[in-house]
Order: sequence, then structure tokens, then C-alpha cells
Amino acid sequence: MNEKKFLIDSNIIIYHLNKNSVVEDFLIKNIDICAISRLTYIEVL
Repeated sequence: MNEKKFLIDSNIIIYHLNKNSVVEDFLIKNIDICAISRLTYIEVL
């Protein structure tokens, strides 16, 4: 139950789309424990 997970918000996705290296590194290291809400997905589209 103490498992760490990250909820990715729209800012992180936008930085990712702009090839921000800090965000890229974070996502590469933690992709298995990241999630995105449907609302954020729609917001970014």
C-alpha cells in the first residue's frame, strides 16, 4: 500500500512535448509508476 506513484499533470506533458531534458529523464526513470488522468489527456489535446 505504500507504493509510490506519480500522477502526471498537463504541465509535465507540455514540457515533455517540448523536449525538456529534466522531464524526459524523470519520465524515463519512472514511467512504470506514472499515470495520467482522462481530464489531463483531454486538456493537452
